[in-house]
Amino acid sequence: MTEWERPLGRVAGALHTVLPELSELLPAPLPGSTDLAIARHQIFRGIRELLDAVGPVLLVLEDLHWMDRTTFELLTFLARFPVPRLALLLTCRPDEAAADRPLADLADGLSDRRSWTRVELDCLTSPEVALLAGELLGGVPIPADLAVDLHELTAGLPYAVEEVASVLRTARGDLPARLDGLRVPDGIREHQRARQSALAAAVGRSLADDLLEGLAVLGRPAGILLLAALTGAAMDVTAEAVGQAMHHGLLRRTPSGDFDFRHPLARQSVAESLSVGRLAEVHATVATALAASAAPPCAEVARHRQAAGDTAGCTVFAERAADEAMARGDVSTAREMLALGLTDPGLSDEDLVRLAGKFGAAVKPGMPDASTMAVLRTLIGEPRLPADIRRDLRLEFALLMRHFNDTGYAELERVVEELTDRPARQARVMAALAIPDWAPGPVSGQLAWMDRAVALLPRIEEPADRAGVLFNEAFLRTTVGDPRAPELVAGLPTEANTTGQRQELVRGWLNQADLAHRFGDLPLATRALAMADRSMTYEATARQACAAEAVRAWADWFGGRWPQLESRLTAIDREYGPPTSLLHGQAAALRGGLALARGDAATAEQCLRDVLAADPATAMLPVRALAAALLSRCLHGQRRIDEARLVVHAELDRIRAKGVWCYATDLIAPAVGLLAIDELVRAELVCEEFAAGTAAHQAPVLLPVSADAQARLAERRGDLDAAIAQYSAAATGFRKLHRPYEAAQAEEAVGRCLLTAGHKAGEQVTAALRHYEELGATWDVSRCRSVLRRYGLLPANTRGRRGYGAQLSPREREVAELAALGRSNREIATALYVSERTVEEHVSKAIRKLGITSRRDFARVITP
Repeated sequence: MTEWERPLGRVAGALHTVLPELSELLPAPLPGSTDLAIARHQIFRGIRELLDAVGPVLLVLEDLHWMDRTTFELLTFLARFPVPRLALLLTCRPDEAAADRPLADLADGLSDRRSWTRVELDCLTSPEVALLAGELLGGVPIPADLAVDLHELTAGLPYAVEEVASVLRTARGDLPARLDGLRVPDGIREHQRARQSALAAAVGRSLADDLLEGLAVLGRPAGILLLAALTGAAMDVTAEAVGQAMHHGLLRRTPSGDFDFRHPLARQSVAESLSVGRLAEVHATVATALAASAAPPCAEVARHRQAAGDTAGCTVFAERAADEAMARGDVSTAREMLALGLTDPGLSDEDLVRLAGKFGAAVKPGMPDASTMAVLRTLIGEPRLPADIRRDLRLEFALLMRHFNDTGYAELERVVEELTDRPARQARVMAALAIPDWAPGPVSGQLAWMDRAVALLPRIEEPADRAGVLFNEAFLRTTVGDPRAPELVAGLPTEANTTGQRQELVRGWLNQADLAHRFGDLPLATRALAMADRSMTYEATARQACAAEAVRAWADWFGGRWPQLESRLTAIDREYGPPTSLLHGQAAALRGGLALARGDAATAEQCLRDVLAADPATAMLPVRALAAALLSRCLHGQRRIDEARLVVHAELDRIRAKGVWCYATDLIAPAVGLLAIDELVRAELVCEEFAAGTAAHQAPVLLPVSADAQARLAERRGDLDAAIAQYSAAATGFRKLHRPYEAAQAEEAVGRCLLTAGHKAGEQVTAALRHYEELGATWDVSRCRSVLRRYGLLPANTRGRRGYGAQLSPREREVAELAALGRSNREIATALYVSERTVEEHVSKAIRKLGITSRRDFARVITP
């Protein structure tokens, strides 16, 4: 700049001392003044003169809450004597402004003299946090679960997001899946310490520490009444301290009217600053304050008592919390609290016996988690417990162990014979031993246990115990195709009056819904799930909620609702968490099926092999059969025939040993087709075994499944007319059962056989292709296109090939998505039924269109 838009007045000469860079453009310096107020006033006037001379100008001042006194006075001066062509953009956090620099007064002064707009910014949302963090980390995409954690940890405050991103940026390796255990960033810790010092100066060190440390250890928002109990100060004194803490940016008011830290990292910073001794003291203070409330939260008090080292006090409140939880049907909390109470080394024999008995009762409807198993192991070996209580605990332990390995069944078989004095309990255990999905050995053994359990029904009066046996019997009889099964299902209870009865209804009807979905009986599946939902109150256990998700996952898979299934699988992992979840095997199998249908063979194979590598006692046979069927398809598609046969033989042998051939409904057709490649006689024998084993069964799915298997045999024999008829019957049957994926596969097979027989019509293959596209089954779409291309039947595009310009074509996107998953050109070519050369061309075009430098960048810019 060589000249001003307007001439500078003489007062601008006061700026020589503060803006020496502009000395050549400024008027002569003003005479110096020894009066600091006059000198500052001259500088303010000079700045105003300069801003006016520059012309239209935007002055941006950020973080005004940190401004010094001189800056505040300058802005006040500009408010009183505005510059005509000056626009101000000011940012601040009002609750952190210094008391002697009131931003509200400044805003009022500006609004009196000019157009003024106040914009209040909300905290960032979870997607906005993910976007900001991704940019701070160099454009790395932030996974959804990590974004949720990051948002919760920072409360959407950009400053906190920046600090956490700095920690993640300096950490070695890939981004963590979750942020559990993340250390507090140094910047946040220092900022927090500075604010705490300011609060201590305002209200006193002791009061400031008691307030912040108590709230940090409490671990949740609190009202003034509880905060006063934590500080030990009068209500008005505590209220003043809270007001100062809010003014200094340490606390905020929650929507419910309580008070809390600005974000969890601030709470963590305070808690981590406490010494071991001080931490115990604060826990004791918190426990006392909570216990003195009108309705003490006993579970919280127990945890704080334990943290304070008061094991006796912990036990008292833990038992009270457990009793309250059991009264409302919350058995999970009851187990947790009783386990906490049992850790007291000073328990008397009487207290030990009472708590152990309550713990055993709380275990019955629970899930097999590691902490429960550990407590049971300890109690079983406790010599101070009477023999009958240890027997009951050993029984509960065995019932849970059956979900992990066969030793649980062996122990159940031993314990059940000791229960002759308790017929209801004995019948329930026998009925549990009769569930074929989990039990080892042939189904004849389970039928024998069920016969014994049913024989005890006349001696059982409790409705919940009777319901438990009846539901298990109906499940077993339906599974094996007993002709009495429909009558048994029709007579199952539908009403309940107690918590125990409701839990049995939920469990039993969910089992019926699960079986009905797998067997294709949609009317029964719908009715059974509705019955379970009707009884699914707060009293439903975590295991039952888990089972309900399992049923709905089957329905989504078979019904082709795959986006919904993906969301459900994500929720399953988040809520129940592999590998301990009962759903882990099923979730992995279904995730593998989705990956295979979308052409991601590597992910599919990994998921499916994980299912089959697990202990057979931990995964139900139907789940293993589905995984084997999908894996055999995956391997077959890669021409790994011998490996595929091994997978098929292993699971067929398990089903053969069990003697329940309806478990093979997902496996039989792909198994027969695979074996028939060069073991036609063996394939025929397997098909005959399946037919004989399911002859008395009325499951609707058996008709299309059997037709599919027979069609594969006929196709391999060269009897294409018979194959076409059977495939057509299978397609019709699957459509009636609302199983679109299996229907499309059968329809595709009809078209394939017609083309092989010389019929130059690809309507069936084209229709299957369209159905695959609706499902998002890109692997199958590519296979259909390959067939149509081979016979010259791809529909002609009379308008010429569509140009996509800078956008990815559908095929380029398919290739890019697989490349983003780390797949090689060969793997992509196999998945999409094209040549490696074609894949190379698509990769090159996608790289160019996306403006990236290598295929490694696909993971950053492509969301599969």
